[in-house]
Amino acid sequence: MPKNVLKKHFDIEADHISTLEGYDSINYKIETTSGTYVLKQYDNTASNKEMLLAENATLKVLSGLKAFDFPVALPNKKMEHLPEEDDALFRLLSFVEGEFLGDVEHTPTLLRSFGTFLGKIDNALLNFERSAISAKVTPWDLKHFHLSYNYLKYIPDAKQRSLV
Repeated sequence: MPKNVLKKHFDIEADHISTLEGYDSINYKIETTSGTYVLKQYDNTASNKEMLLAENATLKVLSGLKAFDFPVALPNKKMEHLPEEDDALFRLLSFVEGEFLGDVEHTPTLLRSFGTFLGKIDNALLNFERSAISAKVTPWDLKHFHLSYNYLKYIPDAKQRSLV
């Protein structure tokens, strides 16, 4: 299905498609001769559409931080950012190269840089608000940590479990 969606909605021919991890979506890494993208597939619901529009607006604000790379939501051939196909919503994003924070050595320089990065994001979004984002409940949001309480049993070390 990703190849059909890419061709029909974005006029993109993929050289290679691989799957990526996802939580609320099915994600594909799309490699072409002209670049690399991420195609995300969601259930076509009003709440998902509202959330994705809010996320796109957030990415647009963050794009103003010129020193950093953020994904860009790319429009399709009809200049739509959320084309629909077979009861699904699709979103095409630019791909940001890099390594996962968990996979690199955590040096003081890296951690200081990361803190500065997060501070700049917070500052850029200080007066930005979207109700869909404010209302979203995820277990890893510290405001909703109680939702993760049942997972404590999966931390074998009692000291670590107590810390959490």
